[in-house]
Amino acid sequence: MFCFDPRFYDKQLKTYSIRKCGLIRTKFHLESVVEFRQKLQALGSGLLVAHEKPEDFIKKLMPASGVHTTVVFQQEVCDEERRVENALKENLLGSGKTPSSVDFVNLWGSTLHHIDDMPYDPVEYFPHIYGNFRKKGESVKVRELLPSPQKGQLPFLDAKSSSAIEKTA
Repeated sequence: MFCFDPRFYDKQLKTYSIRKCGLIRTKFHLESVVEFRQKLQALGSGLLVAHEKPEDFIKKLMPASGVHTTVVFQQEVCDEERRVENALKENLLGSGKTPSSVDFVNLWGSTLHHIDDMPYDPVEYFPHIYGNFRKKGESVKVRELLPSPQKGQLPFLDAKSSSAIEKTA
């Protein structure tokens, strides 16, 4: 699933004093999402895309109650994105529409080096001078890429599930 968050793309929203994502970057995002969706479809899967705040859209997809649900997302480092993560958790855990238990699984994927591979805790200490950052990180190896999925390895929403989601959204 990918949400084009209006707070990042819509100029008329005053969340930030300027549009967070300019026209060229927006075009790149659109092209990337279209290509990603095509690649997933070629593997027999799909990509749900929305133009809505993730915390609002994902809440609509949640089952009414009594179903264990796992929400998997890419962990972010910037303040605005972390606020979206926190709003999603609050929205899902604080609503009557929430399953009896929700697990949140965050995956690291925003940087060249995995956060767990750094020789220091970036939350506790982060070098403010590039030379110090380079020296502390020169022994860190870049992790191997995960293998690309093959056709049939990814789940796919059938037409019945897709239409239910469209009605919800």
